[in-house]
Amino acid sequence: MTNPVLVLKSGQSDSWWYESREVSYPKLMSYDFLDEIAGNLPAPAVGLYVDRHKDGRLQALGHLAPALLRVTGIRKDAVGRPHIRVECVSRLSGVKSSDLDRFLGSDRWITAVSRDTWDQARQALGISPPREWSHLLEISEAAPTVREFLGPHYLRLLDEKVDYPTVRAVVSDALCAMGYDVTDTTRPEQRETSPDGFACTPAGERFAHWFVYNCKSEPFQLVQESVFFTKTYIAKYQRDLPGQKAVPAAAARFLFIAPAFDNAPECERNLVEIERVARARGCLLTFDALLLLLVKKLRLGYRLTFADFDRLFHSANVVTASVVEAAIPG
Repeated sequence: MTNPVLVLKSGQSDSWWYESREVSYPKLMSYDFLDEIAGNLPAPAVGLYVDRHKDGRLQALGHLAPALLRVTGIRKDAVGRPHIRVECVSRLSGVKSSDLDRFLGSDRWITAVSRDTWDQARQALGISPPREWSHLLEISEAAPTVREFLGPHYLRLLDEKVDYPTVRAVVSDALCAMGYDVTDTTRPEQRETSPDGFACTPAGERFAHWFVYNCKSEPFQLVQESVFFTKTYIAKYQRDLPGQKAVPAAAARFLFIAPAFDNAPECERNLVEIERVARARGCLLTFDALLLLLVKKLRLGYRLTFADFDRLFHSANVVTASVVEAAIPG
């Protein structure tokens, strides 16, 4: 299972999940999925309270608020039982553990649920995780692979508090490393509202194309107010830059690169509107997807072509590491 959320249950009351601790399950043996999570720490988790029987009476705990947790350590004791070190990131006030448990469908004391299952539960209960916790989920999908292949310069994109200048520099370097001819289009007085660069395939490339790209250091939502400005600068570069780089004007693309995209349905609707008016294909690319593309370029070399990259503009509007993995095996 890629990008899992670990679900942990407890019959302890009061502040059990709201404090840092090592959680032990003495009656349970270790699960295989814990080994995968242990190799990719810190990891996101949810702590739930469940009803328990004590002294012959039912003690109701399911009404207590669950907690969003950061898993910082997983170890096995001498007989293979799991011990999990957690830190509380946020208490989900206004949400009952029993309700979240029902939506997650976690029928064991320790479970790993998929990103899709978590997203469905989150939306159903109106949960808005803090950025500190969401970041754990965003980077967990491609992190093991990219950390194996890439150095600290590129891995700065996975830092929780990466700043905008760093994002711009790393994205530009990643696109150059993938073979694109990159031109910085940002003036010193401009910020994240302006396009950051223009990238095109090198001269003589059979599947020539080009794109204007825009970097974001925070989770991004392409709202209606941004649509006009985006269409305007795409039209400008569509008119001025292709001639300078000898690429066809009709092969226009545009790319937003961010750690994540909030309210994906609205982002996709507005992206489609920009495509229709600007007559240019667009793509919303996450940081982990960009780094995974770079890893695949290092692995595959010439076998990963510019045409392969261009297919992402014609696939899912929001391109995550999972989309890259499905579109470009190897």
